[in-house]
Amino acid sequence: MAGISHPRRTLKPTAKLIDGNNTAIPETAIHRQAVENRAQAEVSCTAEDASLGTRSTSPTHASSSEPRPPVASHGTDDTITARGEVTEMISSASEAEGSGDEFDDFESGTSTTEGSDAEADDTEAGRSVTTRKRKNQRARKKKTKCRKVVVDASDNTANIEGGIEMVNIDAQDTTRKEDKSRDVSQFFSAPYTSKEGKKKRDCKICSTKTRGHPIANEVSTLRRHMQAHHEGKYRTWCEANSFTSMLPKDSFKRRENAKASAQNQTRLDGLLRPLPPKEVVIPYTDEAFNEAAREWLIETNQPIQALQHPSFQKMIHIAARATNGVKIADLRNTRDGIIRAFKKQMTALRAKLNSNTVKGAVNLTCDAWQADSTDGYFAVTGHWIEEDVNNPDKWELQTALLGFVRMNCSHSGRHLGLALFRIADRLGIAHKIGYVTCDNATNNDTMMQFFADHVFTATGNLYDGESSRVRCLAHIINLATQAFLDNYSKSRHYDPALPDADLVATAAGGRRDVVGLVRSIAVKARSSAQRKQLFLNIQTDAGIKHPKCLLMDMPVCWSSTYTMLHRAEELCEHVDTFVSEMAHAEKDKRKRRKLDDLQLTSEEWERVKQCLDLLAHADNAQQAFSSDHGPSLHLALPALEALQRAWSTRSGKAKYAEFRPALEAGSRKITEYYEKTAETQVYTFALLLNPENKTQFIAKSWGKDLLAELLTQAEETYKERYLEMYPDRTAPHTSGKQWAGASRKLSTLLREVSDDESSDGEDAAAPHADADVDKPWRADFHGYLKSRDSLGQLSIVQWWGKNAHRYPVWASLARDYLSVMAASVSSERAFSAAGITIAKRCSCLKADIVEALQCLKSLLFHELLFPELPSSLVEADIDAQGEPASGAPVVTPAGNTSPQVTSSWDAEILVEDNDADDAELPGAEDEEVLVPDLT
Repeated sequence: MAGISHPRRTLKPTAKLIDGNNTAIPETAIHRQAVENRAQAEVSCTAEDASLGTRSTSPTHASSSEPRPPVASHGTDDTITARGEVTEMISSASEAEGSGDEFDDFESGTSTTEGSDAEADDTEAGRSVTTRKRKNQRARKKKTKCRKVVVDASDNTANIEGGIEMVNIDAQDTTRKEDKSRDVSQFFSAPYTSKEGKKKRDCKICSTKTRGHPIANEVSTLRRHMQAHHEGKYRTWCEANSFTSMLPKDSFKRRENAKASAQNQTRLDGLLRPLPPKEVVIPYTDEAFNEAAREWLIETNQPIQALQHPSFQKMIHIAARATNGVKIADLRNTRDGIIRAFKKQMTALRAKLNSNTVKGAVNLTCDAWQADSTDGYFAVTGHWIEEDVNNPDKWELQTALLGFVRMNCSHSGRHLGLALFRIADRLGIAHKIGYVTCDNATNNDTMMQFFADHVFTATGNLYDGESSRVRCLAHIINLATQAFLDNYSKSRHYDPALPDADLVATAAGGRRDVVGLVRSIAVKARSSAQRKQLFLNIQTDAGIKHPKCLLMDMPVCWSSTYTMLHRAEELCEHVDTFVSEMAHAEKDKRKRRKLDDLQLTSEEWERVKQCLDLLAHADNAQQAFSSDHGPSLHLALPALEALQRAWSTRSGKAKYAEFRPALEAGSRKITEYYEKTAETQVYTFALLLNPENKTQFIAKSWGKDLLAELLTQAEETYKERYLEMYPDRTAPHTSGKQWAGASRKLSTLLREVSDDESSDGEDAAAPHADADVDKPWRADFHGYLKSRDSLGQLSIVQWWGKNAHRYPVWASLARDYLSVMAASVSSERAFSAAGITIAKRCSCLKADIVEALQCLKSLLFHELLFPELPSSLVEADIDAQGEPASGAPVVTPAGNTSPQVTSSWDAEILVEDNDADDAELPGAEDEEVLVPDLT
């Protein structure tokens, strides 16, 4: 009705809009999407109110029974409909009451003013007004605040098309404010009233220890109790639950810091930043570069040859290509880079060892060592036959350092066995370990037992630790040499703690000990700079262009006594002159007399030569297999036979009568360990796999009866491998191509073993058995042994690579046995390299960086660094972490199938030592053996 106005019913919004990032959208931004609906709502509302407030309105319109059209809301109005969700937002109770009263006043006023006209209206219009009044009265009684009808009640937001989300602020907020007394509820029971009528609480921690007593229910008192008795547990709980510590001293500290901050005058220092220093670019010249390189060499104590090292030159060439300068990593980044490179390379090595390129066993060498920093280390090297994927005929013997673990605990068999297994398991090769070469210490027997137990537990494969141990032949020869020297020479070795001790003793027969004489002269020549220079000047005056120093021996250094005597005998004339001039320069008569006594006579120099001749046999035998660049185990038994025969033969000659007891002692030591080689058949197969000799050495040295027994045992092993490869007992036909030739090294050793030269060309193999249908492997087994093959210019490994198709079963055995090392030279080499790294200035290096440096150094030395991770073809069965696929079966070298065992690479091993006979480091305690994680 015109001229009549009334206040519009308004609703206070109880919801707001946000976008997909929970950012509130300004009100003006949503007008565009609701402006038309709002305009329509206003028109509808005005028309309806007018129809209710005027009598002149058309009866048809007033009495219309059509439902009221829904009011489309503004973004902050009362109704929102989207994606199947309907939310009705109604104002609070007070606002509902206020708006209802205004509406009722408007209704009543209209009826009173125009009462006379209302009587003339039809009864239907009156009933409409009465009905709406009743509805408003019922609404006031309900006092409804908010009602939400949602299809999906689990969602607290209403999604509107366009990616905007509306948060329902009436929904229960899952993020509540931090309860500042949560710590009290955590550590104390609920409050209760004591007998005295006071509120008390019990400490949960004290109650568990049966010494608790009630505490006053005051927050400050309870927290003082926690600070006095349980501060550690309280702080641990606060850290785990992200709770701010409310202990009295922490609260006091926060208040003091707040006071200090309030008293500080505001300055601009925090808003200002110093300008970076202007970079001064030095123009390049050869002179400037060489000067900088010399300064680096001097300041970092590098050797003179450092500038000529290929790695240094490579680094300089890379830096020369930089266009915007070179960014040099700091200490932390350099260390992290080395660790990352170590993990990457070892992960790639693990993938290779478990790929088709390494089909045979992985054989190990291991040894323990103590650095100058008194830290103990355990080194493990791996050796395997690697085949070229693109050229299967190309075989190569590979070597790598698999682990260099710090072991500051007793070097017991239990600890060593556990560390050996952890290193093998870290690379995923516990199921394909072949033989382990180690020295003759008694704790290594226990180590192999524990290692076998761990392998069986992890893989389910039976591993014979006793027969899988190979005793280091270099160590055996050194033991025999020391037995020889201990029997002949009673002179003590030089001890730096006793520099004035007498090193010359009386030998057998009442004559002076020539070994002690030479050792004493070597000590005097190296005792001071003046004497060292005196000996060098004597050689220079004699016309020697490159003078040499005398050498000193050590009981644990292989062939060190031989090298000491050899250097002294080589310079015998200059040694005599040196002793004479050294004694002449001494003023003290007593000391001069002792120096004169060191002079060797011609007869004593002759005995030095005889001792050298005897020790040379031991040195030759050791040098025959002191290499890891090729197979050497086939030379082990011939070398021991040659040494034992040489010493036994010379002990019966009058020329060496003075050395007879020493020669017999050395021969007994050789015989003792020679008999232990029968514990395993690895030596037999090492001889048979030499294509040029095969059974020749066995027939000469052991006789036909023992040869037949060994061949029977070897045939049984061959049969097992044959049936694994050919379950249906049908093998491909092997070629009978003939070869001719001889091995120089082994032929030399054989000539020393036997004087019968006429039998070198005879075939000592057992007669070839007739073909047997039930035993098809026999023809292949004896066919190789009877064939005449020659290496030519090839190594044994290369020969087997090219002839694997001729003898497939023998080639399978060659993959397992040719990589077995006769000596633990690889481990000793790792210790020599580590001695350079763990110097006095680097004695505080952590275990992980030491292992990373040594393993990377080994990979560099053997050219095994992987420029990138192996291809997908190599890692077909390797998952994202480099582990074999879970549940995938693993075929061992012997053909056994076992599930792959996943181990923790960062496991800390803590075991107790109960081995009474195990050797231990002095003063060492049982500690952790840590194998670093590679992931």
